[in-house]
Amino acid sequence: ELWTAPSGEPGWALETREAVVVVLPLGSAHLAVLIAERLRPLARQRLAGAGAGVLRTLLTAGLSPADAEDRLGPWLGKPGPVSVSSVVVDGDVWVRLLARGSSRPSALAALAPVEAAVTAALGHDCYGSDEDTLEAAVGQLLVERALTVSVAESCTGGLLGHRLTNISGSSRYFERGVIVYSNRAKEELLGVPAPLLVAHGAVSAPVAEAMATGICRVSGSPCGLAVTGIAGPDGGTPTKPVGTVFIAAASPSGVDVRHFRFSGGRDAVKWRSAQSALDMLRRALVRSPAPRADYPDLGS
Repeated sequence: ELWTAPSGEPGWALETREAVVVVLPLGSAHLAVLIAERLRPLARQRLAGAGAGVLRTLLTAGLSPADAEDRLGPWLGKPGPVSVSSVVVDGDVWVRLLARGSSRPSALAALAPVEAAVTAALGHDCYGSDEDTLEAAVGQLLVERALTVSVAESCTGGLLGHRLTNISGSSRYFERGVIVYSNRAKEELLGVPAPLLVAHGAVSAPVAEAMATGICRVSGSPCGLAVTGIAGPDGGTPTKPVGTVFIAAASPSGVDVRHFRFSGGRDAVKWRSAQSALDMLRRALVRSPAPRADYPDLGS
């Protein structure tokens, strides 16, 4: 069926028994008219008597799409009251479970066992669902273990600290953050040795490790995150192209250093660097000793 906006831009809807495909002219000044007069009535008609649906999105970090498909094999594309699919969002895999039933309670009842099984298959790669965030998951782990974290950032320019402190109550576990863009800043604020910077360059695994251990030393935090890289679009070299990032996560269980190659523009590299740093600390905390009951309050 052809849907034409009052201003002439074309849109259309294709209906089958199983689905509806709708194409709308997003640039039209009359888009709201098409939504109100055509899309909403069609949606109400199609959903009438269709029962209830419940959507749950399981969030993962550090999991490749190929690995996700392998783990989701028993459910992907299989018939039943709960459909399972996956999508990549900002480099991370989200797993979507859509349950249908005659009512919301029946849809929730169908969802529960599938959600439990899929969550178990994803293991520690799954950090939450729906509106959860990775920074909130890390914060909760820090609180449970009575630990604090400090961050040393180069290419992320404060994004990592912003995300950690954007959670209400983060004063309980976030001690401090520094942005150390220059070599001089790395030396003066973190104690990174000048010979190390000369030998390996600021964007390197040894420097990332020295930044992480340095921020732990100067702050007194048991946990430290350090990010150094080339966010672009300039600054890349044949051996260290744009998107090259080294991240170090220090925790009571040791120091983990990883080398990443991220694609996309500057904002994408910064976001994925911060996301990967948070995930590295999350995994280290999951491996850390049993939680303690008390934790310090660092103030606001």
